[in-house]
Amino acid sequence: YPVNKETDLSLLSLILPEGLLTYFDIVGFDKKAIKDPLYVNRLTIYLEEKKEIPEAYKNHQYKASGFME
Repeated sequence: YPVNKETDLSLLSLILPEGLLTYFDIVGFDKKAIKDPLYVNRLTIYLEEKKEIPEAYKNHQYKASGFME
């Protein structure tokens, strides 16, 4: 069956903790072979934080503290 990016992202969302995609978007992923006695491949999922303040915190002061800023 042909697999497209939308299908891949949908499947990835099933293995992530519930609620994570409320605050983050999946922006990419890759699978690489690794040298480990227990695992053959490693799946890396890249996330980007959404620039939205949760409704419960809209009236509070906040400061952006991104890891890559």
